[in-house]
Amino acid sequence: MTKEKSMDKETLIKATDAVKQYPQSFIHEYYVVDALQIIDDDIAARTDATDTLSVSVPTSALEDLSKLEWLPFVEDKNVSIEGDRLIFDWFTMPEDKTGFGIVAAEFVESLISALDAIDDPNPYSEELIAAMEDVRNGVNLLGPFKTMEEYWAALNDDEE
Repeated sequence: MTKEKSMDKETLIKATDAVKQYPQSFIHEYYVVDALQIIDDDIAARTDATDTLSVSVPTSALEDLSKLEWLPFVEDKNVSIEGDRLIFDWFTMPEDKTGFGIVAAEFVESLISALDAIDDPNPYSEELIAAMEDVRNGVNLLGPFKTMEEYWAALNDDEE
């Protein structure tokens, strides 16, 4: 039996870096998905004795609160509004609590900032998604050409 992965500072740091590096597509980034999945797993495993950490940000940090629905994997989002604060009851405290609150707060702040800045959680066009599906399903996008070399040769002939 394998032990479930639990939240740690390194996971949150990598996820925060991914949000900052890919603000328009962070929802699809591996480290962000990994962190959100661990959060969801930790929430599901909680008991009354679980030591948790809540992180809050001003409600003004996210202009459209419905964007919270874009966050995958976090069951019921474990987000509440108290006054002018959004409260994220996401984090099960790890054994090494040193600096964990700071890292968790930075992750939430980066996530909310990125959510506020994007207009669509799926930045890929329908045509691009369809083309990626075709490639995955083995459809030849080169048309009558069987290899890239044939394609480039034909393209070069057309230019001459």
